Amino acid sequence: MTIYRSKIDHWIWIFILISILACLFTPIIKEPNLNTTALLMLILSIVIPALVIINIYTNTYYTIDDEKLTLRVKSGFLVDSKYDINKITKIRNTRTWLSSPALSMDRIEISVGRYNKVVISPQNKAQFISHLTSLNPNITIL
Repeated sequence: MTIYRSKIDHWIWIFILISILACLFTPIIKEPNLNTTALLMLILSIVIPALVIINIYTNTYYTIDDEKLTLRVKSGFLVDSKYDINKITKIRNTRTWLSSPALSMDRIEISVGRYNKVVISPQNKAQFISHLTSLNPNITIL
């Protein structure tokens, strides 16, 4: 079993962090005399989404199981999918902005069967693709 971590575009996460901090500090600056309950609710409304983002940031990876011939795609507690490597038909580069279990814009789209697709961003795309094609030489690389 081989684990491939997701490539990370840090600029995306810096933008998200700045957005979270802006959401926290804007009400405090505009209304410096917030009561304790309002301040606590404001902080919780920022901390909870931040914890979700941190969970996704630290737990996004892709596992290839050579024995079971499966590809597992994991992203935090939101995504945990398994795909049969023998059903993978093609892999192509993409820079789609669509939501996916990928922490970078340097992505690949994997077609599984006729209609199922998953977009991911392994750190070492060439090694990842080579590993998949060694298990299923019928995969078309576009």
